[in-house]
Amino acid sequence: MSRLGIVINLDTCRDHHSCMLACKREKNSFLGSHYIETFTAMSDKFPNPNTYFIPILCQHCSNPSCVPACPKGVFTVRKDGIVAVGNTEVCKSCKDKPCVKACPYGAIDYDPVTGMIGKCDMCASLIDQGKTPACVNECLTNSLLFGDLDDPESTVSQLIASRSEDIHQLKPETGNKPNVYYILSKKEWKDCKDLYSPAWHNK
Repeated sequence: MSRLGIVINLDTCRDHHSCMLACKREKNSFLGSHYIETFTAMSDKFPNPNTYFIPILCQHCSNPSCVPACPKGVFTVRKDGIVAVGNTEVCKSCKDKPCVKACPYGAIDYDPVTGMIGKCDMCASLIDQGKTPACVNECLTNSLLFGDLDDPESTVSQLIASRSEDIHQLKPETGNKPNVYYILSKKEWKDCKDLYSPAWHNK
């Protein structure tokens, strides 16, 4: 059994947006949609501003709230832990889009033009070919690391174990149990508070 996940080192992320560009090329998401988006955690407190960059994507939760929320069965959890996306054509007839509201991370995008939704599926098609997610491949600072969280010998597992004091997860209080982890040691962790992005959204 495997549980695939991503560890993102915020100490080294430099906001190059290469992960966003790689994702856009690979997934061809609809206009104004970003399946991974680099935000800036903003704080202007003098003399030690607490500003850092944080890429946010689907957290591929072990207990995802989007799966039971979707009345059309669009989302499923694969054996490797990926929260996969099925036929989004059926989303057109879903008026309330409860999946969008259910995701506590804002990681599910909605296209008001087509009525369809979209999100990161960890590049499942690439993984099935033995490859790694596009965002991981093209990160210019190698800040995104991918692997099996259930394998104690994997790089991601060893990082989490060796740097436990610097490891963070988004909104752990939700009980979603995300499988995306963040390393932050040089700044104060602010979770999803005070985030800014210049990216344009079709909303």
